[in-house]
Amino acid sequence: MKLRLSLLALFVSGNNTFAATNQYLNINGTNDWVLVADSASLSLSNQWTFEAWINPSQITTNGGDPLNTIFAKPRNASGDVAFNFGLYAGFPSMGLNNGSGGNYALYSFNTPISTGQWTHLAATYDGNRIISYVNGNAVATGITALIVGDSNEPLYIGKEPYYYGTPPYRPFFGFMDDLPPFTGPDLMRVLV
Repeated sequence: MKLRLSLLALFVSGNNTFAATNQYLNINGTNDWVLVADSASLSLSNQWTFEAWINPSQITTNGGDPLNTIFAKPRNASGDVAFNFGLYAGFPSMGLNNGSGGNYALYSFNTPISTGQWTHLAATYDGNRIISYVNGNAVATGITALIVGDSNEPLYIGKEPYYYGTPPYRPFFGFMDDLPPFTGPDLMRVLV
């Protein structure tokens, strides 16, 4: 079963005006982001999928924190990340926190992403292994036992909610479409 929700019905972006263009998100990296209220469907189980179509206009590839966030969910109000999905120095990546003393793992795909073109990114976890995909091709596989900590925090699309430095934190620049945060083996799609 796939649950389809309208993103426009879910977002709140602070006091900013949010732009949807031709049914995809146009995020400027400065004051555009989407905030999705917490719900049970945003809690990771022992099987999940992260997925998004992206067309970045700018990629942060250097500096002390070269992460462009597609979506992230904090573990708590102090800023620990429960999970995130984005680009790390131009490579697709996801970060997972098991909720126990800040044990955070960053998984990076081995395929760089270019600006100005649509790319489909996905990562699946079946309870035993992570498989990462770029444009439908498996690019990395790893066997791991993951326990991702849950949280009551909202899901952020286009930036991370809390981080050290100048806001917006770890912003995304460009277009996004078909953003599905995930539940069980089924996929919850958040679409414009």
